[in-house]
Amino acid sequence: MTEREMEDLVWEHPEKFLNEPLKKFRRQPASSVGRADLIFLDRAGSLIVIELKRDTLERGAVNQILDYSGMLKSRFPDKSVELIIIANRIPQERRATCEKFDIEAIEIPQKKFRDVAEEVGYILKSEMPNTTAPAGVDAKVPRDPDRPGAPATQEDLPDAPSKIQKGWYYWKSKNGRAYFLAFVNAKGSCSMRRFEAEGGAFLGREYKSGDYQASFSEYLKSALALHVSRQPSLERDCKSRLPSFVLFELRQQVLGR
Repeated sequence: MTEREMEDLVWEHPEKFLNEPLKKFRRQPASSVGRADLIFLDRAGSLIVIELKRDTLERGAVNQILDYSGMLKSRFPDKSVELIIIANRIPQERRATCEKFDIEAIEIPQKKFRDVAEEVGYILKSEMPNTTAPAGVDAKVPRDPDRPGAPATQEDLPDAPSKIQKGWYYWKSKNGRAYFLAFVNAKGSCSMRRFEAEGGAFLGREYKSGDYQASFSEYLKSALALHVSRQPSLERDCKSRLPSFVLFELRQQVLGR
């Protein structure tokens, strides 16, 4: 996870980290003392300056946010300015320094950022699988992360024209009920998984011989082709419902049509 991704999440969803609604004011505004990460307005009209730091809060962050405070007070003399530092880990001596200067120090672990990202459908691009195999690893044999040393299941293999193909579609039945359909071609057979379009609940799967384009053509004729930026493991990640980031991406495409 990058500091920029942490910043994106707090900027778009401050209430999930600070437990209060805030209004966006400025992000990374240029000034003679540098750029404050995020500036919000609270209900009382006060300026809330937030400095975000990935991992452990370093020594210079306190002086940095104090400089931003001075700059804002000179630009907006009629507004109150409150200071917040957010970091994954805040040593006790830094916390004491923050208290001395009336800076609110909030320690938020990376897990919280990942949980919020999953909830709101934000994709952490820095944590997407790296397709470059490390030295000594056979890139032709993907591994199942749940079973170290074991090959991945066929449906989890990356797409290759001669081996496997995957497809996502939006489809409505005759009674008007909407579904997301996930198709897979593998070794002369194919499968279709059906998910509820509203909440992403898994509703079942069906297997046929041949490729899904021909075997499930009755669905594809009236279906809308979709895509996902990161293919989940259908066996592992979609057992009960679609992951939130997949559901979010699929629904956004349907709403945009």
